[in-house]
This record gives sequence, structure tokens and C-alpha cells, in this order.
Amino acid sequence: MTIERITPLTAEEVATIYVKSWQTAYKGIMPQDFLDKLDSERWSSWIGSSESETENYALKDEGRFVATASIGPARDEKMKGWGEIVTCYVLPECFRKGYGTAIFDYGVGRLRELGFQDIYLWVAEKNPRARAFYESRGFVATEDILFTEIHGTTVHEIRYLCKFK
Repeated sequence: MTIERITPLTAEEVATIYVKSWQTAYKGIMPQDFLDKLDSERWSSWIGSSESETENYALKDEGRFVATASIGPARDEKMKGWGEIVTCYVLPECFRKGYGTAIFDYGVGRLRELGFQDIYLWVAEKNPRARAFYESRGFVATEDILFTEIHGTTVHEIRYLCKFK
């Protein structure tokens, strides 16, 4: 098992993790027709780019990418000085094999290497699997809610925090 920075050459393969994860995690949360039409192009240019401050990583096991995470400085002005876990996804057929924990902990460790002592993330309110996972990693739900409009559906996201000081 290895974790590597995503490059333009690996972005397309890693982007399939986003598609399959969204189609599983957001079933019943987002419109099914939207989920059915997702394709990897949506993410491959973003995760393969080096233009933003976001760092994108993928976990490879037995020759294939199975998990991915994106981290960086807070994108929310209210959270200036905080680190952010922007994304964390695992192929659905690879759930409960330790890949999510490995890539997530790597992202947290990388943020701490970058000097962030406080980290936050957003998670869909109706995604109990992800919420339980983040809570198991020491993150705590706040009362901050983000309303995101996705293909005609409003998704409620809850901010989770973890302070290491």
C-alpha cells in the first residue's frame, strides 16, 4: 500500500473513485439522474492540477488506486489559519478495509506537517457512514451548516472540527 500525490497522468484513474463513491454515498441524498450521469472528467482536471493550494493524494494497493483525499488551507474565510480536509473517498467495494483510515490519517498528518493545528471538514448531514467515520477519527460536529445546491437539490452539510493543541 502506497500513498502518492495525484498527477495529470494519474488523475483520470483516481477520478473514478469520486464517481463511484458519490454514486454510493449520495444515493437518496442527491437526485439519482444526476448521480447516474457523473463521469470522471468532472474531477480529473481539478485533482490533476497543481494550480491551487489544495494537495491531492491517492492510495494505491495491489496496483490500483482505491482511495483519495484532498487537503489544504481553509477555503472558508471564517476559518483562516485552519487546515481543511476537502475530500476523502474510497471505492465502495473497498469499504472497511482500512483504506479510508489510511488516506484520511495521511491527510491529517500532512496538514499538521504544513503547520495546521486545527482542521475542519464538511460532510453531508444525511451521510451517517461518513459522519461516524469522522467521529471515530476525533472530529466533532458543530452547528455550522452549509446549504449546497446540487442539480436542483439542496444538500445540508455539517462542519466537523478537530483541534490538536
